[in-house]
Amino acid sequence: DLSKRLFKELQATGYVRYEDVPLKTKAGRPVDVEFVSNVYFVGGVSVVQCNIRDNTARKHTEEGLRRMAAIIECSGEGIVGASLDGVIESWNPASERLFGYRADEILGRNVSALCPPELLAEQARLIERVRGGKNIQQFETLRLGKAGKPIDVSLSLSPIVDEAGRLAGFSGFYRNITQSRQLEAKLLQSQKMEGIG
Repeated sequence: DLSKRLFKELQATGYVRYEDVPLKTKAGRPVDVEFVSNVYFVGGVSVVQCNIRDNTARKHTEEGLRRMAAIIECSGEGIVGASLDGVIESWNPASERLFGYRADEILGRNVSALCPPELLAEQARLIERVRGGKNIQQFETLRLGKAGKPIDVSLSLSPIVDEAGRLAGFSGFYRNITQSRQLEAKLLQSQKMEGIG
């Protein structure tokens, strides 16, 4: 039984700390708590102090973060996290496949490294809108791969806020639309040729 084990350890060492101790509330709701107890002496008498903190909310938050991390890792879209000034802070495997940069080659660089020079002003306008709290949804544009090859992408940008609700950066979602663009171009060419005939 856990309580007996905790008490024996407390008697032997004068201190115990356990995380994720399963308890139930008076209403029967399960909670996970952090349990810290220590022994100290007051006027020659042993006093036991116990501190119990409900970790349920923290555990749910951590679980949510683990799930989100798994989704980002497995996503087919390139997902890039950047600071407010555009410095790349996170880079998922799909970003590596799309752009050709390993994370260690691109982290710490500015997102402008992915942008053709002639589209830098467009990118600055998009980032400025995100800094203003706006989302950008499925904006079709060009970006550059590691070898300098242009890639047609559908780009979505979202602001990232910190715990205090302040804007902390932005995330970019990149989907390769090169094949669909090529198919559109072939279809348009075919329609033009049929119109000529």
